[in-house]
Amino acid sequence: MVSEELLTEVVDCASKASGISGSAKDGLEVVMENEYFTVLLINSVQTLKEALDVMREEFYPHESICMGVKIGVDLQESEAKQRDKNQVSGEQGVLELEILTLETTKDGISLVAVEKTTNKVAGAAFNKIQKPCGAGEKGFFEAFRDEHCQSISAIALIDSMIEVDSRFDVFEHYKVLSAMEVMFLATRPSFQRRGVGTLLMKASFEAARRRGVPLVCALMTSLYTQRIARTVGMEELSEVQHEELTFLGESIAVRTGIHKSTILVAKRIECV
Repeated sequence: MVSEELLTEVVDCASKASGISGSAKDGLEVVMENEYFTVLLINSVQTLKEALDVMREEFYPHESICMGVKIGVDLQESEAKQRDKNQVSGEQGVLELEILTLETTKDGISLVAVEKTTNKVAGAAFNKIQKPCGAGEKGFFEAFRDEHCQSISAIALIDSMIEVDSRFDVFEHYKVLSAMEVMFLATRPSFQRRGVGTLLMKASFEAARRRGVPLVCALMTSLYTQRIARTVGMEELSEVQHEELTFLGESIAVRTGIHKSTILVAKRIECV
């Protein structure tokens, strides 16, 4: 599990990046709310812990690409023989993706939706500020994969993100020098079908506007998140069929069920 010391370090970085004064456990900033939920920046240890719990409860077991590359699943011996890294443990893949979410949180624009009546975190959006790479420069995902990943499942998931991103240059298309990527979007099972994902996407637009980031983009990997993207007015830029993506020599489409493709979407933000 992630240490308390690391969590504190991450929320301190997030608070500084977001410009919030006070300690890591104070100064919660409301980004958006409706009758039932309040969306806050993740800048406290407790909200970060609950956001990580959301990822473990919902995202890793049920997100389509995670299923496609067997995140959290201990590989069989026959599969393990195909590995090019030493670590094949299912839990290792989850831990590496948690480190990825923590690195993302340091940007200070990741969010949680909190139910007003129970004060329980219902969902989370881990958002990352991305910039175009220079010649020969590694992008955020590529650098993280090379420096932090041993699990072939985590590597395969990150490679899928790199592959889809590589097919369309959002920076050139929109003529911008930065973009907020909604990297992971998840809702706790008990709160699904209550508009939490849509609220978190709208709040991500507002968080980008406050930070002066002119574009929000995301890779929508399921029918559900693709529906959210259309609801909030995001433009569909490119689509990659899951049958094109492979894990251990097999198309991930055999495990992604009804979710047949990943769509790159984006929305221009009018900054102050």
